[in-house]
Amino acid sequence: MRMTHIDVGSAVCPKNGRYAGRLMAVLSIRDGYAEVCDGKRRRIEHPKRKKLCHLSLFSPDSPRLRVDAELTDGAVRRYLAAVKTGTTIPDKYLNTIQ
Repeated sequence: MRMTHIDVGSAVCPKNGRYAGRLMAVLSIRDGYAEVCDGKRRRIEHPKRKKLCHLSLFSPDSPRLRVDAELTDGAVRRYLAAVKTGTTIPDKYLNTIQ
């Protein structure tokens, strides 16, 4: 069994709460909590803070989103849509360090 863990830029689904089942991207991880956003309801400026144990990794094989100062809500939405449908993701949105 392959061990999976959540990293910055991963696509995750909250297990409970208002956003349960919605696909979201991890912006940062600190002290057992992750800040997640979806670029639509939860924007980058006001991410949702969730415990790591309340998040599940959407797909262990999906590439991670590049989280930097130039990240926009539109880029998050396009990344999550591509991960959800399984289409190719443009390299400009991806983290080159896997």
